[in-house]
Amino acid sequence: MPGSEQPHVDYYFRRERLSDDGGERAHARIVEALPKAKAGGLLNDFRVMEHAEAFPTQVEELAVLEGLRKFSMVKRIALGRRFGSNKTHFGWFPARALLVSVGGELRNVFPCELENRYVEPEASSLCSRASRGRWAALRDAGA
Repeated sequence: MPGSEQPHVDYYFRRERLSDDGGERAHARIVEALPKAKAGGLLNDFRVMEHAEAFPTQVEELAVLEGLRKFSMVKRIALGRRFGSNKTHFGWFPARALLVSVGGELRNVFPCELENRYVEPEASSLCSRASRGRWAALRDAGA
């Protein structure tokens, strides 16, 4: 299937948190970058979803968070505090989150902690990673 090896990006955001610490600008840059990345052949497809619409019930959100917990354990990537708190890992989605899949397999999750650095879901890193074919970079981290 053409483009199946290109990444698919799901971008989730919380409308009520866009005003937090430059969130509106970061959100606007991501929403602007995704169609450009697709038009440039860097993405197979993408979805932009407001958190409440993507997860109408807590059960649906917790199912995705459980998948992220398993992903973080297998790939040895710190996600728990970014998708929850120090006390309650994988309890909720942050203000903005990007999930990158290739061929139906989850490959990258932003935000995350990588090499003792906090990596935000930012448009510049999104386009940079996509243009260099670096979507699998986190897949091999710690493996």
